[in-house]
Amino acid sequence: MERLNLNSTDLRTQQLLHPQILKRIAQIHKRLATRDVVNYILLIVIEMNKTKSKVREDLDEFFESKTVELVNWIWSTLPRLVQEVANSSTDGSNFKPGKKRRCRDWPECERGEKCEFFHPSAEVLTM
Repeated sequence: MERLNLNSTDLRTQQLLHPQILKRIAQIHKRLATRDVVNYILLIVIEMNKTKSKVREDLDEFFESKTVELVNWIWSTLPRLVQEVANSSTDGSNFKPGKKRRCRDWPECERGEKCEFFHPSAEVLTM
């Protein structure tokens, strides 16, 4: 029985995972891309530490034929995202998947999307 064993993940880390999970859900099933669904996924995967097969069963009613795709994404991506948050600053303010540090020139950075560093967004700042 395969579990992710991320149950030691703190609330702040879970909040920083929200936008990534929400984005993936929107790609799979736009109507289900809500904070409540993300909270439910975090509950069953992280807090309850359910096995992959149990998570698949729990989500099947909602995602139907797309359940396996979503659960496989969760199992392959969530541990890496949790590690990226852990490697970012203590408050998570510089977390951005694939980008390790916050841009020192933000908000006046002229590189915009081409910048290799993280630019905080309103979404991250208001969490």
